[in-house]
Amino acid sequence: MNRDFEEILREASIDDAMALGKEVIQKMRDAYPEGSFYFIGGTARDYLAGNECNDVDIATDLEKNEIMTVFPDVVSANRFGAGYIVIINYKGQKFDIDSVVDHPIREKIATGDLTINCMAVDPTTEEVIDPDNGQGDLSLKRLRFSTYVFDLLKRGAEARSVLRPFKFQARWGWDFDGETVDAMKKFVDDGYNFNRVQPNNMQKIVDQIKSGKHAKKAWGNIEEFGLLELLKQYDAKKGTKLAESKKVREFDEEKWKNFRDRSEDNLTKDHLGKGLNRKGLGGYFSHEADEIIDKIRKGELDPDEMERDELVMSAMRRAGKTQKGNDSRIDLRKKNFIQRMFDASIVDAPRMRETQSISSDAAYKIGAEMCEAIKKFGNFCYFVGGAARDHILGKTPNDVDLITDMSEKFLQEKMGSLVKNKFWRNGSQVLVLEKDGEEFEVKRLPRSMSLEQELSARDLTMNSIAWDPTTDEYIDPTDGRGDLERGVLEFTPFTLDAVADGKQPARVIRAFRFMSTTGFDFGEKTKDSLRQFAEKSNGLFGLNSDVTQENNWGKFRKGKFMKKAQDAMRELGFEPELEAQFG
Repeated sequence: MNRDFEEILREASIDDAMALGKEVIQKMRDAYPEGSFYFIGGTARDYLAGNECNDVDIATDLEKNEIMTVFPDVVSANRFGAGYIVIINYKGQKFDIDSVVDHPIREKIATGDLTINCMAVDPTTEEVIDPDNGQGDLSLKRLRFSTYVFDLLKRGAEARSVLRPFKFQARWGWDFDGETVDAMKKFVDDGYNFNRVQPNNMQKIVDQIKSGKHAKKAWGNIEEFGLLELLKQYDAKKGTKLAESKKVREFDEEKWKNFRDRSEDNLTKDHLGKGLNRKGLGGYFSHEADEIIDKIRKGELDPDEMERDELVMSAMRRAGKTQKGNDSRIDLRKKNFIQRMFDASIVDAPRMRETQSISSDAAYKIGAEMCEAIKKFGNFCYFVGGAARDHILGKTPNDVDLITDMSEKFLQEKMGSLVKNKFWRNGSQVLVLEKDGEEFEVKRLPRSMSLEQELSARDLTMNSIAWDPTTDEYIDPTDGRGDLERGVLEFTPFTLDAVADGKQPARVIRAFRFMSTTGFDFGEKTKDSLRQFAEKSNGLFGLNSDVTQENNWGKFRKGKFMKKAQDAMRELGFEPELEAQFG
């Protein structure tokens, strides 16, 4: 039944989560009457449409510390863009509160994917901010790209925004407006693709599409608009099986009943049905469960490739793939994900080794725990450099380095027993922490520098990535993940200029060292920079530090691709250095 927006806005409460969200806003407003407070994004959309909303997102112009004063039960307070996301516990429910002090809320919401997700509503004053006429599209049950996404797609950027609207079409069955369809088709015609989107993000979107009630309609449009062919190309490049998800079958009630009634099932039937249906996955589970379980048992399906899916985790549980002694790598995201399932009483906890977290390496586990501890005090903490790079590559790093904006005084106060040493490196303070026999270097970000600036000043783009193991957030100002996917060694812009000027010889040898160990190729800009360095240095690195030489040349000589790196040195003008080292 259609209702006008004024009627919807007059409702005091739509569901429990929304009602609690209104209480959260009122408590902040009571403490700071001059502040601005809104439901945003999907919360605003569902509030205006009269739909239930389990996850409530709130935006305010209050400072992070002001929010934390009102709500002492803070789960985390993490920097996000120019502001902070403060997650609080209120009456047993978690709420994300976005502190947008440095820019208007209108700018914050305008970056959504669809117009219906680019709205904000103050549930107390009934004020609506709607820069793209999302209310009109909502009333027409129409899916339309936001102005922000239209602009990005013209440049081939934000490729996953092309696919995301289909999850809403699969959920509701709504149609796209003509301009949105044209933009999708133009994306294909202009030769753009999904290759720079991470596989886990692509898999998440595809899973949401195929679990929808109207998945058949969505997949039909994906094929008609030419996007299915792009998914096939992505599968060929990444080794995924996204395009196969197009096979949508009708719901088989009898098959679902038989599956639930099997005596060998280790899951509680009531929890299985209620829990998965509450998560919106009941239909998908019934479609695919038998096939997945059989394939896992026969060894035809690697459960690690699908570990983020509740369905497959349940199937893995039945197939005995998560029992003690299993050598599969279970990362922190998976561990947290499984824990949320246990908390919701969907499944009984499988018996996993206590040391399994991000990888089998204890340093990763302890580093993640340190990040989580630091973030609880309202500061950020990321894995950086090789630790972030090796995580993306699926490798276990030799060293785990962290970076945080927590002050030395606070670090000493909260983690004093772990601090073993401290020193200054390149103008930044570094603390050495030790826990359970593992050492970590924790770099304190200078107040005069943003995290993006610090990362951009590193040597190679693939070493200029920060990763938060507790949220899986990446900070990647120089597209290091893209270069990793392409198998390219590329200097950061800062290093390109410095090396071309004949400076930073340590970064020159590191570049060749990484070619020797990874087999990656140099990008063209990096080649030009190295040639200019060789011309200025007469083909010699000119390193002054014996430690730097010994460390890098030692790893160079152990590399599987040493010959390739030696050939590159000859090609780029470093024959004298090569002769000095190898004769």
